[in-house]
Amino acid sequence: MAQDIENGCDESKLRIRLNGCLLIREVLEKLILSIPVKKSKTLINYTFLLLFYVLLPQGRAFAQLTPDTTLGSESSIITPSVLINNQPADRIDGGALRGANLFHSFLEFNLNDGQRLYFASPTGIETIITRVTGANPSNILGTLGVNGSANLFLMNPNGILFGSNARLDIKGSFFATTASSMVFADSNSFSATTPQNPSLLTVSVPLGVQFGATPATVQVQESTLQVPLGRTLALVGGEVRLQGGTVAAPGGRIELGSVADHSFVSLKPINNDWQLGYEGVQNFQDIQLSNRAVVNASGDGGGDILVWARSLRLGEESRLEALTLGSQRGGKINVNASNSVELTGTGTYLQDIQLFLTGQIKPANLRNGLFTLSYGSGAAGDVVINTPSFVARNGAFVATSTLGAGEGGDLTVNASDNVELTTSALITGSGLGDSGQAGNLTVNTGRFLVQEYGVLGTSTLGSGRGGELTVNASQSVELLGNNPIVLGSGTRFLTGLFSTTFGGGDAGDVQVMTPRLSVRDGAAIGASTASLGKGGNLTVTASEFVEIIGKSGDGSAQSAVAATAEAGSTGQGGNLTVQTGELRLEDEGRLSVRSRGTGDAGNLEVIADSINLDNQGSIAAATTVAGEGGNIKLQTHSLQLRRNSIINAEAGGSGNGGNITIDTDILVALKNSSITANAFQGTGGNITINTQGLFVAPTSKITASSTLGISGVVDINTEVNSVEASLPPLEEDFVSSEQVIADSCLGRPNAQGRSFTVTGTGGLPATPDGAFTTSYPITDVQQIAENSTTGWRVSPEAIAEHSDRRIVLPLQEAQGMFITADGRVVLGTIPQLAALAQAEDLICYFQTQSASRK
Repeated sequence: MAQDIENGCDESKLRIRLNGCLLIREVLEKLILSIPVKKSKTLINYTFLLLFYVLLPQGRAFAQLTPDTTLGSESSIITPSVLINNQPADRIDGGALRGANLFHSFLEFNLNDGQRLYFASPTGIETIITRVTGANPSNILGTLGVNGSANLFLMNPNGILFGSNARLDIKGSFFATTASSMVFADSNSFSATTPQNPSLLTVSVPLGVQFGATPATVQVQESTLQVPLGRTLALVGGEVRLQGGTVAAPGGRIELGSVADHSFVSLKPINNDWQLGYEGVQNFQDIQLSNRAVVNASGDGGGDILVWARSLRLGEESRLEALTLGSQRGGKINVNASNSVELTGTGTYLQDIQLFLTGQIKPANLRNGLFTLSYGSGAAGDVVINTPSFVARNGAFVATSTLGAGEGGDLTVNASDNVELTTSALITGSGLGDSGQAGNLTVNTGRFLVQEYGVLGTSTLGSGRGGELTVNASQSVELLGNNPIVLGSGTRFLTGLFSTTFGGGDAGDVQVMTPRLSVRDGAAIGASTASLGKGGNLTVTASEFVEIIGKSGDGSAQSAVAATAEAGSTGQGGNLTVQTGELRLEDEGRLSVRSRGTGDAGNLEVIADSINLDNQGSIAAATTVAGEGGNIKLQTHSLQLRRNSIINAEAGGSGNGGNITIDTDILVALKNSSITANAFQGTGGNITINTQGLFVAPTSKITASSTLGISGVVDINTEVNSVEASLPPLEEDFVSSEQVIADSCLGRPNAQGRSFTVTGTGGLPATPDGAFTTSYPITDVQQIAENSTTGWRVSPEAIAEHSDRRIVLPLQEAQGMFITADGRVVLGTIPQLAALAQAEDLICYFQTQSASRK
């Protein structure tokens, strides 16, 4: 029987551990053992009484709230059944009054479900500080309040749990902590683990709270904990778990802190309130929100939410929100996690993203993430996330948009190791109508991965300007696409980084800085306008390489980095600048500035060590309606186009084609590749190529034409003396040096022979199609027959007589060459070379005379 009684007390888990149970158990055990067996009826009655007490649902037993004796004559006093706010309640009186501080000390501190418990707050009291010195956690299942305006601290080193019906009814701020002591400015402390003499209690201001060796957990289980407008609600312990429910401080401040052993969290008084500091914390623990838990600091001006943890995990439609609902400026959400931040949604991503894109997102629609939206004239708050690793997946969001007249907030993620967006979005935006400017979006990280419809985006739907989008990744940026999804609004939804205007405001600029940028499988980086506003400028700086490769699985979306004016727009497209070591465009990958509306396309500039386009890779600055084609400027050491690749600056309607300027050491265009600056009704653009070597296969082309207008000009400036019209494969032995000499006049027996050596292609670079050679005919040096068919020879005297004559011929393009006996190469037209062939004797005469004089 005694064992059963012990198990009943220890295992009942009635949410409140009754300290009195221990005392009554001991008394009843002795009583039962002292009763004779024959008095079985009495034994049964006592046993029934004991079981009734142990198994009794949460009643009003006095042992649930037990003051200790550490304060002596100033101990806390429980006054039951008083009216507070016209409802029955229990009141805590007494305590040790020191200046504006009122100290209470309890052995056990618990509230039953439905119980209402209030601290009395005498005049002049600013802060009520309550400690629990017993060995059990506090279970708050009812209403905890202050009958006055004082702030309330509840400190229990063994843990604090707020049940599903827990409520706060206070006019000040509330702090729940599992610290072991509160430290004051005069070096004294109010300790829950080593209670001191009441005479040491201080009137000075608290400096902070000190944690012990094993900080316990603070839990919120479907509770609704709220403080008044503008006040602070803080939950600081070991781990902090919010399993459903709401923690709210309208327009105020919410602090969630999870610290490890022997940490010190400072308290700084501000405006009759407190701000927590974690400068002295070396190690943190975890904070988790699940089961639709909400941390809400929304108000006329949004409040602040500050999170300090080792890891922050949000899941199951949980969120942090500080919305601006009126004219005041919104607060901020700051998350500081020494290990990681993980946001996991519940698969409603496409539905939610469409609401954001159309400006129809309402507070009731928010779930899965962090939000500082503005629905009023006040500016939205900022979101700052500091952590080594940030991961958002399965429909999670972070958004700082404005849907009213106020400006949007800035969104900044500082993640030293990595940022991953998988079917999730980071968004800043400006709403419909006369909305304010969207906030800026910045990601600073090591590795940045966006995949499966992940989006990093800033947009404007009205007159407000879009925000700046900046990605700074010290290692790499990788975007992996999918088949595009067409939303209900008709918008094609892709994976990538986007700055877009759908209204009169200009889109923000996009800047990506990283050693390595990879855009694959239909993903994109875009700065665009779909309406009146100008598209943003797009700048990519990648010290090692930029690769834009492939298209979506269904073939409908090319991988792209583009600044675009979309169909139906009148705004001008933005400019695109890429600076990198190597630029690779393969398998329909596209780098472009273009206009599908009436606005002009922007300009495109690439500075790279090498530029390679393969298998329909493209660089384009084009328009399709009436806008002017953009200009393209390429600066590189090597530019190569293969397999239907293209560089074009075309105007498809009445606009003029853009200009193309290429400065390169070598330019190669093979297998149906092209460089074009064409127009339809307007003037074709100009193409200027400055290169040391230009090699264009017969199937490739360079054109600057107009179908109905004036064609442009192709201007090629090259250090090579010939432009290759074709690049046929070179035979292994394309010239026999021995035969050349034998056929020349130097092959005569009485002449001194010399050698003529031909090696490979004279140092010209090789290509996949073989070595290069000229397309112009070569006239070999021939041996002069003994009986020349010319029948005449020129005497030395005749030569001397006319030595002052000069033949002046017009400058013509060379069509062939021959090699003189002394090794000189002579270029000429076909008629010129034919005439020289008939004067072979003259040539040999000069050679013979020159040799004899030597």
